Amino acid sequence: MSALAFFVIYLIASSGSSSCLASSDDYAAEVVIPSYESIRIASLQKSSGDTYIFSSQYSPSLITLVRETDIPPGLSVRLQVPTKIESVEQPHIRLVSNSPKNMRDKFSLLFLGWRIECETTQCIFNKNLASIKATRKISGSEVTIEITKPLEPCSSKCYGICLEVHTKQYCIDNALKQDIDSILRYANISDNLAYLLGNYQIIGSGSIVLLDIVPTETTSIDWREAMRQELVFLKNQGIVNVENEDIEEISQLSKGGQAGQNYRIVYNSKNSTWAYYDNLPDAILISDRDCRAYLSPEEPLVLKPKQGIALFYVIPMLITLASLTALTILIVIARFINKPLRKKRSRNI
Repeated sequence: MSALAFFVIYLIASSGSSSCLASSDDYAAEVVIPSYESIRIASLQKSSGDTYIFSSQYSPSLITLVRETDIPPGLSVRLQVPTKIESVEQPHIRLVSNSPKNMRDKFSLLFLGWRIECETTQCIFNKNLASIKATRKISGSEVTIEITKPLEPCSSKCYGICLEVHTKQYCIDNALKQDIDSILRYANISDNLAYLLGNYQIIGSGSIVLLDIVPTETTSIDWREAMRQELVFLKNQGIVNVENEDIEEISQLSKGGQAGQNYRIVYNSKNSTWAYYDNLPDAILISDRDCRAYLSPEEPLVLKPKQGIALFYVIPMLITLASLTALTILIVIARFINKPLRKKRSRNI
């Protein structure tokens, strides 16, 4: 299988941030090392574009992706559980309601896990298996709520809120209700979900087929040890410049799901510590998710000779060769000059 074939399968979907139920980020740990040797990166097996991929030092069931990044600047080292794309059938409920409140004008791209995408008069909020679309109207907002997860029948044990769908009642549990309430208040769409369910219309229900990112195999990963081994390996290869103390600090922060631009580990130069990127006050967050599938490489990592070491030996060899050549020329010239003198001495004798 070619490098391009095993490296990545791209998921083609119309909406970037909501194109997959789970993300490959959920099965990865990542750190950005600010100091590295760009020339030495070429010693790694190149797979596609500017990204290098090989089996991790920790386990063949884990792969390592290395590439240069701009935000923040440095070398991204990502440990990834191999993933694949699957089609899954999920229950689907869609309702529309109106609110007298008008949606606020400006948003961050993320809020308590909700990914936010806005146009001039419309915003879409996505989190896990819930999606909310709000459209500004002359008087208030029109709100469409989509829930794509199994809902239990509503009963006396429902600790959330009941939703009637074609004469049947389903329970929106308290955790999902609180999630929706938080984004409704943040966006100034409504005080809570209960208000919107006071007057709503079901416009879709049943099942739909969605694309999901899942690991190719179930395996237990010690993310701390895996990251420690990978960084030690890259340091010994002269690729990253990082102290042993920093490796330990990074390893302690490493865990599955801490990957992607928003959540990977980065160096905070303001206090000389390592932290998750989304915890930095000046972080530039994005709403995109990694909806690609990463397959394991079939060939082992083959490192090229260190260019620095090769150059170290070449220069002395050239100097020695030049010295020997100059010495040989001087000997030839000396013998050429001395030859007539020897003949003259012979005649005199």
